[in-house]
Amino acid sequence: MLELGVPKGSLENSTIGLLCSAGFHVTTSGRLCFPVVDDPDVQCRLIRAQQRACDVLPRLAASTG
Repeated sequence: MLELGVPKGSLENSTIGLLCSAGFHVTTSGRLCFPVVDDPDVQCRLIRAQQRACDVLPRLAASTG
């Protein structure tokens, strides 16, 4: 499973546009934190820039052992 963090705010639309250009169909809603991607092996989540380090670093540390 590939997990992607889509930046919330000014970069959100351009990031989703890049995913669409890559062949993915992405569905969003103003209230949802998880945009829906048409590929079952890809999961997206909207994140604020301030949250990014808090979300990524613990997962990185856990995956490297």
